[in-house]
Amino acid sequence: MRDLGMIPGESTPTESPMWISARTRVYSDHDGAWHLAPRVRAGQYIQKGSVLGTITDYHGNLLETVRAPVSGLLLIVFGTPPVTKGEDIAVIATVPEPG
Repeated sequence: MRDLGMIPGESTPTESPMWISARTRVYSDHDGAWHLAPRVRAGQYIQKGSVLGTITDYHGNLLETVRAPVSGLLLIVFGTPPVTKGEDIAVIATVPEPG
């Protein structure tokens, strides 16, 4: 915003920018209720196969355990329970490994 003159002050470049080489969207395969896994939060690095959460029908019956299709940085994870088949529930960025 400083580069654009929207806020006062000198802009400083980021010392170690993170480059996102790809984004993978995770979609719901069912209509139902999305239950985010307890310790899953946006901003975390996750491994392929990690449990993101579950989808149940409206009576609480398990329809699917949703797992990360790729390793990367979890950019977005939706926390609202109602989901529709085909709706985004997470977005994972492919980035260099931390460290």
